[in-house]
Amino acid sequence: MRRPKPTRAPESAPETAPFDGVPLPPLLVNLVESPRPFASGGTFDFLRLATWKETGRPVVIKHFKKTNPDLEKVWQRWKSADERHVTRLLHTEKERVRGGGTQPWYFEVTEYHPLGSLHDYVEKLDDHRLAEEQALEVLAQLTEALNYLHTSIAEGNRSQNLVHCDIKPSNILVRGTDPLDVVLADFGSARLLMTEQKVETAGLTVPYAAPEARWHRAPQMDWWSLGISMIELVQGFHPYVNPTNLELLPDPVISEMVRSSPVPIDSEPGPRWTNLFQGLTAWQIGERWSAQKVGAWLEGKHLDVDSSIGPRGGQELPFEFAGRTVYRPRDLAREMRTHWSASAALVIGSAWTDLLRWSKEVDPALRGRLDAVSRELIDKRAHVDLIVTETLVQLDRSGPPYYRGERMEPEDLGRLAVRAEKGDREAADLVVALHESGSLSALGNLHGRLSLHEIHVKWRTALDVALPLTASIPSWIDAIDRTELLIKTLRAALNDEYAKYLSDHVDKLATERAARHTQWFTALINAARTGERTPAMDALVTVCFPLLTRTGRESGRESGTDQQEEAEDDLGTAARTAVFAPRPAPDPPIVKSVWRVWPRRLDRQVVRPKPWTRRRKLELVAVVWAGTVLPVIAASGVGLATAPVQGMLAGCAFALGAGLLWLAVNLRPSRLRGALFGGWLGMVFGYAVALFALVTVGPVLGAAAGWPAFWTVWTGIVMAATARGAAR
Repeated sequence: MRRPKPTRAPESAPETAPFDGVPLPPLLVNLVESPRPFASGGTFDFLRLATWKETGRPVVIKHFKKTNPDLEKVWQRWKSADERHVTRLLHTEKERVRGGGTQPWYFEVTEYHPLGSLHDYVEKLDDHRLAEEQALEVLAQLTEALNYLHTSIAEGNRSQNLVHCDIKPSNILVRGTDPLDVVLADFGSARLLMTEQKVETAGLTVPYAAPEARWHRAPQMDWWSLGISMIELVQGFHPYVNPTNLELLPDPVISEMVRSSPVPIDSEPGPRWTNLFQGLTAWQIGERWSAQKVGAWLEGKHLDVDSSIGPRGGQELPFEFAGRTVYRPRDLAREMRTHWSASAALVIGSAWTDLLRWSKEVDPALRGRLDAVSRELIDKRAHVDLIVTETLVQLDRSGPPYYRGERMEPEDLGRLAVRAEKGDREAADLVVALHESGSLSALGNLHGRLSLHEIHVKWRTALDVALPLTASIPSWIDAIDRTELLIKTLRAALNDEYAKYLSDHVDKLATERAARHTQWFTALINAARTGERTPAMDALVTVCFPLLTRTGRESGRESGTDQQEEAEDDLGTAARTAVFAPRPAPDPPIVKSVWRVWPRRLDRQVVRPKPWTRRRKLELVAVVWAGTVLPVIAASGVGLATAPVQGMLAGCAFALGAGLLWLAVNLRPSRLRGALFGGWLGMVFGYAVALFALVTVGPVLGAAAGWPAFWTVWTGIVMAATARGAAR
């Protein structure tokens, strides 16, 4: 018969050379002496036997990598636990691997029990099972220990229930045999019930694990494991063994049998023991025996047992979410609506696999729908809000529509849009996220919520017609407020009266003087008022109107009348195609367009002279510098070949360069500002190149040729850099 490997050695351990594996941390080295391997092979490679200096008694040192998120808290409670029920924990410590490592090693020191585990003790018996008196004594001690563990360990004034999660004969140590005295050990898989963490299956011993252990940690799973252990100790073999060779079945086979059928129990122990075994291994968590019923059984009572297998309509199978235990899909949906961040972590994290397993047990049809969510949304990396919304719909099709914790009935959407339009930033962000994720359409799949889908279609259709028009607005105009456009369009999709208000408002804006004298805005109004007119197009005109006052009418004139003339054609084309178009390419570099633009600018100056604004004065200074001052300095440098004069002229050029930088900083982003920055950079780097030309040409051809080369190279680089900056 093959059993799970014991976690404790026989009575004596071999005396060998000092352990040459993971070194002990310095603090622990000072607390123990004569550390040596406990045994060899399997999990024993992580155990050492040593002597505790303080008492001179043998201890066991265990080292491992941390897999339990509650480990440090479990250690605290273990140290303060009653030694009548658990083995004594003497010391804990963690230290990183020497030589560089990212995962720390964890060390725990416990008292050594020469008799080994209960598994070792039973293996030495002739029939490999406990006598009835011994079995009753072990059951009474373990019942008291588990009840203490689940309810009595406290931190301060707050109870912190502890679940062992790995009860089995090899984790039960024997302290004495006359009478038989046992204690619990190995809390490496233990969990605190009040914590929120993803359930890991790595620490489970499958032959002793309860059906719900894959996704839920609760005290009931310890009672199931106690039941399996008692079956093994009383009948002499594990219930899940191959009858032909008495070896344990593979873990996947055991898991399937636990999920679908009652635990097989041999009839030899008799009906009284069968009653206990069936009570402790009841499939339904609420019907499984615990300390109270086991105590009644020990007093000689025969209790009723629930022998049903499988969840009852999704009510009996627990699922942990955001620190709460739920039993029904609709309960999970309710919790997800109020914990949106945790819901997002659920659908994009590894916990999604746990949800799929749970849904298969609760409702196979639900599992099929969630598989579709995986294929259509998760695998295609859809917006996380859309995945959460669709998951909520599949969990509870009759539930209320919620998005990011906000109710999304049509009247709620209307209030949300009003709040957003009045400046509520949180509401505005919610409207933008609702549009980007497309979650409103998914909410329309809820029973009785078709109107939400219709609102989504109306909203999107209107935007699909209006948004292409934004691509043809001149590039020098400040970016439009896209959020405001989405908000106004949503309000129009929800309220026909608001849509009528937008339409009347656009007709009124068309009569404004600023609108009539700005050709691109006039073209935008004409495009909105002709063809397929939608509230979104009216909203776009309303959003763009404030740009006229922010940019000023002169900004439109500076970009060239040719751009204004082309804007109407571009807007008309966008309105007819109603597709998303990229923003137009940047204007051509100034050196390529100057001959086309400049005559029209001169023309326009005669008809409508510009006011002498501060910006125009700065521009005039920049033009004078670039076109007059620097060439004059360069010409002076060519004509005057004395070194002192050249130094003075170069200093004047750099002073002008500082002024150039100041002008660039004070101008708004434009091609002129790019030209000024380019000229300043050209002065800095051009000076270095010009010096190289001077020291190269001067010694060969003399100062008469060297200084002209210096100024020619410097001026050429500055002019080229200026043109390059304007092009960008």
